[in-house]
Amino acid sequence: MAAEPEAPRRTSLGRRLFLSLLTMLVPLGLVAGVALYAHYGSTVEQDRIERETVEEFAAISTARDAAERLRIETTQARHSPRAHTIGRAAEAHATLVRATRALQKRVNDAEEHAAAAKAARAASKGDVEAVENALTGVR
Repeated sequence: MAAEPEAPRRTSLGRRLFLSLLTMLVPLGLVAGVALYAHYGSTVEQDRIERETVEEFAAISTARDAAERLRIETTQARHSPRAHTIGRAAEAHATLVRATRALQKRVNDAEEHAAAAKAARAASKGDVEAVENALTGVR
């Protein structure tokens, strides 16, 4: 006598519903995770760019202030050439040179870097007008 073949086991309805629900929700969860990761990455990058821009503007402002101070101090040194006025002019010149070199290190764009280098060369010569003209090319 041949044995009757056994009927295949059927999984329960609850298990089948659970698996179908799982197959629908896993891709949705993955898409949501990727979207959150992309949003986080863009937010971090935006913060970095914003911080970098603020730092560049601060460096440009420092260089412009130093150029203005050098202009004032050299004018005063011309009118009354005393040791302290000449010393203040030399200090203003050194501050301008430091500010333009710091700016040159901070900028990333090639054109801005070239303008900052031009400002640094003009600052080392003490040419305030050329520094201000070069700084307009930075930002």
